[in-house]
Amino acid sequence: METIFDHNITAEEREMIGCYDTETSYLKYASVDNAFFHIALLYSSRKDIKRAEMYADKISNELLKIDCYRTIHHP
Repeated sequence: METIFDHNITAEEREMIGCYDTETSYLKYASVDNAFFHIALLYSSRKDIKRAEMYADKISNELLKIDCYRTIHHP
């Protein structure tokens, strides 16, 4: 599963999106949709909205996808 840890996330970025887990504990509890949500937030914080939307589009849960789009477009 692709996660924020595959995208060179910094400690400051992890704090900003509220991910205090280690990679090992993150992988135990994160769903694929939550992982895509967090990656979208990461790219949104980096001002790369196109890439954020690309990851938001991968979210299969429609309500979570809508929430993600609201978050990345209205930080």
